[in-house]
This record gives sequence, C-alpha cells and structure tokens, in this order.
Amino acid sequence: MKTLGIDIGTTSISLVLCELEERRVLKAWTLKNDTFLTSPKIWEKIQDPGRIMTIVSQAIEEIQREVPDIGYIGITGQMHGILYVNQAGEAISPLYTWQDGTGDQPYREGKSYAEHLNQLLGAKFATGFGGVTLYAHARRGEIPREAVSFCTIGDYLGMQLTRRKSPLMDITNATSLGFYDNEKQGFRRKDIEVAGLDYEFFPRVSRERKALGRTKDGIPVGLAIGDNQASFMGALSDRENSVLVNIGTGSQISFLVDSCEEIPGMEIRPFAKDQYLAVHSGLCGGRAYAILEAFIRQVLTYFGVEASKEDVYQQMEQMAKAKRPKEGELIVKPFFSGTRENAEIRGEITGLDLTNFMPEDLVQGMIMGIIDELYDRYKDTKTAKAGKLQALVGSGNGIRCNTVMQKLISERFGLPLIIPDNKEEAASGVAFEVM
Repeated sequence: MKTLGIDIGTTSISLVLCELEERRVLKAWTLKNDTFLTSPKIWEKIQDPGRIMTIVSQAIEEIQREVPDIGYIGITGQMHGILYVNQAGEAISPLYTWQDGTGDQPYREGKSYAEHLNQLLGAKFATGFGGVTLYAHARRGEIPREAVSFCTIGDYLGMQLTRRKSPLMDITNATSLGFYDNEKQGFRRKDIEVAGLDYEFFPRVSRERKALGRTKDGIPVGLAIGDNQASFMGALSDRENSVLVNIGTGSQISFLVDSCEEIPGMEIRPFAKDQYLAVHSGLCGGRAYAILEAFIRQVLTYFGVEASKEDVYQQMEQMAKAKRPKEGELIVKPFFSGTRENAEIRGEITGLDLTNFMPEDLVQGMIMGIIDELYDRYKDTKTAKAGKLQALVGSGNGIRCNTVMQKLISERFGLPLIIPDNKEEAASGVAFEVM
C-alpha cells in the first residue's frame, strides 16, 4: 500500500510517498511556502491559506498522475497557528502562524493579552498559541463576523480535501491551542467561559485516531496530527528510550512520559493513548543562526564583498571547526524574540575577554546558545525518565546541515547522536500512522 504524507511547515511544504508494509520512503518533494502576507500590524505573522491549499492540491494532482494507486493521505503541519472558517468551511482570515505576536500587544494594567489571560486563569499560555491569538482577537473585536469556528492549517487542509464544512481536531493539535485538559482530553469549558469566549466556537475534538473522510477520488484522509508528534513518529524507532531534538526555524526537545503530570519548564502534550510528550520549544533555534549569517553577509557588503547565503553558511561552519580553546568561552543567549515563558527577555553575549572576541567564537557561541536553551530544560527534567533515555535523535536542517552542531549537541547531551536517513520526519510519520 502506498501512502502520502503532507507537512505544511512555516517556510516549506513537504510531501512524501511511502510504502506502508516496509515503512519505506519512496520519494519526497519539498516546495517553498512563499505565502507570507504583509500586514500593517508589524507584530502579525500571517500567511495566505488559499495559496497554501493551491500549492498542496497542485502537488497532489501531479503526484497522482505519476502514482494513481495512493491508498491513504496523512496530514501534519505547523502547530499553534489558527485561521477562522465560515459556515461553508471556507477560510475567511489569514493563517495567524505560531510566530504571530498579537498576544504580546498591550491590553490593560500594563499587561499584554497573554499575560492578562495567564493571570486570569492561572495558566501558562504563550504568545503564538492559538487560544491566546483568539483571546486577543476577541478583545480587539478582530474575529471575522462570519466566523463560526477556527482550526489549524493542517485541519483546514483535511477539510478541503474531504469537503468537510466544520473542523474536527485530533488531540495533538487541540492541545497546541491552549484551554486544553490533558486528563479529560477536551477543551476546558470553564476556562473558556471565564475568558469571555464561546465554548461552541471551539472545534470538536476527536479522542480516537480515525479517518476524517475521503477525497473526491475516494482516498481516505486522516485527522491532522501536530507536527511535533508527527516528527516523533517518523524519526524514532525506539520511542521509549530516545529523546528527539529538532532544530529548524525554531527548536524543540521532546521525549515520552507516561502521565500528564506537570513538569516544570516543559509542556506536556498528548501523543497517543496513555502516552504524552514532554516538550520544550525555543522561539529562535535555527533562526538565530540565520540572523548571524545575515549579519556576517551585511558586514561583507560594507567591504564590497558579495557572498551568497550558502557560501557564508559554509564558511561559518569552517570557522566553528577551526575554533581553538581560549581562556574563557564566549556565552551567547540567542533570545532575539524572547522565550515562550517571557516575551520581554532578550539575548545577550557575555564572557568577553582579550582572547575570545573573534568571529569563530561568536559562531560557535551561537551554536552552543541554541543547544543550551534545550539542554538546560532537559537536564532539569530527565529524572522524569529515571535515566532511561539512551539515544539522542536529531532532526531538522539546523542539525542535518551543520556537522559542528552535530558534534556539539552530542557532547552536551552526553548521548550518541542518530540522524535518520529520512529527512522528512513529520510527513513520513503521518504517512506511516494510517488511521
């Protein structure tokens, strides 16, 4: 049986064709997600869902011409972000991505919408969570008048493929919005109503993994699964004893736990029946390295040197490889846009001395800063697994494309690093998990 997995990422859209019985990836496609929209509100990070649907539907049609016997389509995509839908199941807003900063805008009493919501509910919602974006839109009167519900971009793709008019959401996507109860596996009506929101406006949640419906060609389509959980499915063969580190545009560390009991500094997300993922997500991750690349390239232009991104990245890797031990290590904290817990915190460079104010130190310091944001959370919570984690699995281009990153991350975690042959972990994860 051939299956198709689709992953709608922030900057790219990936599709993989898989052979189910042997769990083999037969072919993969990566398309540019060039759908970002310009907004007069500089804090908004929005994309065009209609354009995303066009890119995906055209790709599916081309693949079907080549492979007409696809037996199943699995979906995943960027979590946290939301779009609004009308009675006909059509998007009537942009996609407010996980990077959207509406929740950080001032609301009242010197607090942002996110801070006010957290104070109101005693919660730990972060800006970018769909529930925070919804709350801010409601308070600002910015929910479209025709809207009857909202969903993630993965849920919307499922609706479009199956001609469904209302969202049905898997627990992995539901928890990414906030207002979700892991124990009861549903949205918290009381919290929603205390926040002044309409419980009926929230999408229905499915506690069972099942097909959402069928395409016009009769192909079953699965419920969209959160990209973090999908990557975990696709990347790890030994899920019980491994920790997954993903460094792409953002960064994440994930490992399985057996209960939804809170772990300080970690978000507990549903994974499967009676299993949960302990997750910490960094806001910058690979984006911090990209910011450094842009800085170096800008410096070169002042000296009349034009260099491509690829050339600068290659040279940065060589610089980090050539770094020699100095009297003191340069410490970089790459919190360019804060953290999920504190949007106001900013990055810093410390530890400067007479020996380490060099480009190679800055490059390696940035890499270590990206790694340490994840490691610092891991070292404080690994006792939850009683020391059973035996392997570190790396995914995302930030790890795959940087050998220095690979070496340093293995050393920091004290575990051997495994990088799966399959580069599209999330897309293949939903292709293999047939519902």
